Amino acid sequence: MQEMALVQFNLNTYIINITKTMQTNIWKESIQGYEWPDQLRNIMVKDEIVPRFNKEDLLRLAFNSSEESYFVLTFLSIEYFELGLLWVQQAIQAGVKRFAVAAVDIVTAEKLHKLKIPHFIIELHHIILEKSSENNPGGFNGKAMALINSRTQIIKFLLESGVNVLSCDIDAIIIKNPMPVLENSNEIAFQRVVYFPKPLARIWGFTACCGFVAFRTSAEVVSLLNRVINIQKIVSSDQLALNLALMEYNVEWALNRNLFESDEMLTTEFKSIASKSIYGRLPKTEISLEALPATTFWRHKFVSLDRNSIIVLHPNSPKSLQGKLDIFNEYLQ
Repeated sequence: MQEMALVQFNLNTYIINITKTMQTNIWKESIQGYEWPDQLRNIMVKDEIVPRFNKEDLLRLAFNSSEESYFVLTFLSIEYFELGLLWVQQAIQAGVKRFAVAAVDIVTAEKLHKLKIPHFIIELHHIILEKSSENNPGGFNGKAMALINSRTQIIKFLLESGVNVLSCDIDAIIIKNPMPVLENSNEIAFQRVVYFPKPLARIWGFTACCGFVAFRTSAEVVSLLNRVINIQKIVSSDQLALNLALMEYNVEWALNRNLFESDEMLTTEFKSIASKSIYGRLPKTEISLEALPATTFWRHKFVSLDRNSIIVLHPNSPKSLQGKLDIFNEYLQ
C-alpha cells in the first residue's frame, strides 16, 4: 500500500487522503470470506430481503418512555437466552428505562412474554437461513447472519420514525447507564475496536464496532444506513459494511494518523489513547462521529480495565453460550 499524505484541515485534526485505487484495494481485502454465497448474493442484489416485524408494536415500545434520549435495542435468539436474561438484568440495574429485546424466534418471544420483558418478534428472512450453509470468518452461522442483516434495516426504520437508537449486542453488558455520555451533538457514537476490518484499522488506528453503536435520527444518517444496507447485500457483516461506508464517505478523524504496518504498532497506539474519545466527521454532511473511550466501553483485554469506571463490558468471547457466560462470571464477580 502506498504512503498516505496527512493534510491538516484545522487545529489538531487531519484527514488521510485515500485514493480511489486504495479504496478499491481496501474493499477487496476487507470483504474476503465475508461475501454471501453466489446464489444468495444474486438474490439479495436483485430483491429487497427485509425482516418481518410488527411496526406498531416496535414503535409503541420505542415511544413508551421519553425519560431517555435513546431507545436501546438488543437482539436475542433462543440459543443465547440465558445471556439475554443477564443483559436485561444488568441494563435494568444500571437504570436503563427505555429498551426492548428483538426476539428472532417464537420460543424466545414466548419466554420474554412470560417474564414481562419488553420485546417484539422478528421473522428472519428464510432465504438467508436456507442459503447460508457455512459460517462466515467471524464464526457466525446462517441464523446469526440473518439477524445481523435484519438489524440495520430495523435501526433505519426507527430512525425514519424519529427515534434515536442505541444498538447493543446481547453480549455487550451495560454496567452503568450510558445515556449521560451519549447526551451530545454527535450523530453517531460507537465502541471502537482494533481487529476488524483489519485493512481499515491499519489506516485509522481503530474501527467502529456494531456491537455498541448509537445513531441520532436525521435524513443524512438514514442515507448513510441506506448505503450500509446496500453493502450488506454483498457481505454478511454489518460492522464491515458500516466501516466500508465510512471509508466511502471519506471520513475524517481528529487524530494524526500514519499507516500501522504491524499488529504490535496498532495495538500499542490503540492502548496509548484508549481513555480518550476520538472525534470525526463525514465531509459534505452534518454527520459528526465519536469513537467512545476504549477504557469505559471495554472490548480488548490488552486495554486496562477499571471496574469502577466501566460503562459497557463487551469482552471478546467464544461464540458458545457457556463460553460467554464463563467470561462474564469472571468479570462480574
